[in-house]
Amino acid sequence: MTTDTPEPERDEPGSAIETFGVLPEEFKSDYLHRAFNNEHLLLHALRHDPRGRTLEARLDVQEPYLVERTPADPGAVEGFPAGFHLSAFTAYLAVSQLAIAYACILAGKPKKGLGEMIQRGFTMQNRRAITTPEDIPLMLRLEGFRELKGEMPGRLARFAYDVGNHSATGELIGLLPLQATYHPTR
Repeated sequence: MTTDTPEPERDEPGSAIETFGVLPEEFKSDYLHRAFNNEHLLLHALRHDPRGRTLEARLDVQEPYLVERTPADPGAVEGFPAGFHLSAFTAYLAVSQLAIAYACILAGKPKKGLGEMIQRGFTMQNRRAITTPEDIPLMLRLEGFRELKGEMPGRLARFAYDVGNHSATGELIGLLPLQATYHPTR
């Protein structure tokens, strides 16, 4: 049985598979391609509350990427004006670094003495834009530990986080090295 299906026209958008050797420049995000690596994160004013099982900090994004656009730009989105806005990627890096610092505090060891923390999960809900690069509040709360055995033994730690007073919230799950002893109330 044969079917006479015509070959799709190559010039019809979406009608045929196209192959690109290298991602074309006009498809690239300036932020992801160039500016992302130039931003430097400074976590300061750390405050650990052992009873509340929280670690709080302030974030400054040094050398922030500034969006340049006019109201007529097709990329203009209501609520995201030109200038700075904290990206999900930058928030992710700051929360991850804070979780590593929290693991060091819980173990009473510096990062080099602790070993690697392997991230197993991360969720984020963004509710509103953070448009100032300085003094952004971060909060990480230890929700609990669970011992893992098998191929990747360790202590699975679950953290809830808050960036910018509920501007972005979510959960980070990390596998902490077994060789360290963790004291949640330290």
